[in-house]
Amino acid sequence: MDINKILKELAKRRPVFHSEHDFKFELAWQIKSGHKNASIRLEYPYRLLGLESDQTQNDRYLDLFVQIDLNRFFIELKYLTAAISTSHKDERFQLAKHGAYPNLSYNVIKDISRVEHSLGKQQTTKENESSAIGFVIVLTNDPVYRTPPGENASYVNFSLYNERELNPEILNWNGQFKAADRCPPIKILGNYQFLWEDYSQIGETERGTFKVLVVPITAGS
Repeated sequence: MDINKILKELAKRRPVFHSEHDFKFELAWQIKSGHKNASIRLEYPYRLLGLESDQTQNDRYLDLFVQIDLNRFFIELKYLTAAISTSHKDERFQLAKHGAYPNLSYNVIKDISRVEHSLGKQQTTKENESSAIGFVIVLTNDPVYRTPPGENASYVNFSLYNERELNPEILNWNGQFKAADRCPPIKILGNYQFLWEDYSQIGETERGTFKVLVVPITAGS
């Protein structure tokens, strides 16, 4: 499954979304349109992927679980918006500003960790040569996410700026952060580079520019 090609096709039909749930549903629809034999589940329980309660809460769910033949795909999505009022094909969109950059950036990195651990729990045998691949996908019209924060920013270690390299390490907050007790350090197992790509352009303003970050994850990446 070529997730980048699927996103490009989706952008032609849906350049903007009302919400993260809207984005999730439409991506599932797009995958199904190109892969008729795909089995797709929204909000799939992480505990069924082998994660124990100490790694994620029992009520945590994977955004999209896709199976095509013997290939399984674990997909987490984030739709992080800046405020904009716009329209597409006579449909009105009123997007709110999410802000809360420390928490939301942290959540993206946490998704990477969750998918890594899920993939690590998957087993392949000679009788069942299946593959499991993960993707964390972030769609935003807020340029803050792809811009390096100041070196003193509390969330600098969780930032998503363009061309950032993320390597195996334990990530923690920089200095004091009031929600640190609810957002513990995150252990990253793989090597990644964050490369933001064009998704769509709505109107002529900067907030009408949507960029997408796709982070592919494999077991032992």
